[in-house]
Amino acid sequence: QVDCDEQKSICSKYGVSVYPTIQWFPKGSLESKKYDRSRNAKSLAEFVNSEGGTNVKIATAPSSVMVLTTYNSDEVVLDKNKDVLVEYTGCSDCTYEKVASAFKSEGDVVIANLDVDKYKDVAEK
Repeated sequence: QVDCDEQKSICSKYGVSVYPTIQWFPKGSLESKKYDRSRNAKSLAEFVNSEGGTNVKIATAPSSVMVLTTYNSDEVVLDKNKDVLVEYTGCSDCTYEKVASAFKSEGDVVIANLDVDKYKDVAEK
């Protein structure tokens, strides 16, 4: 991980101008390949396996993130007794698990995810 605010020369050297950017560096090479797939554990693992010639499987832990849909979004988001942080993404398994886990025991805070590809009507609302 490189903090481009602090390491401007490194980010400039590798053409990083948009954040976040993920690049793959093959063994012994300073030539990178831009990662442009979904930013979830499964896609990242598939990419690394493909590029690195490995076959590692990622174990998936149960999610603490509430998945929003057309059917439950109003009920969750408009609940006057809870603060709700919603991540709007293009995939249902791209989540911010660390935040969700940290707030899991808080009864009045919900960490949620809405797949904007599946539920465009909700995202537009």
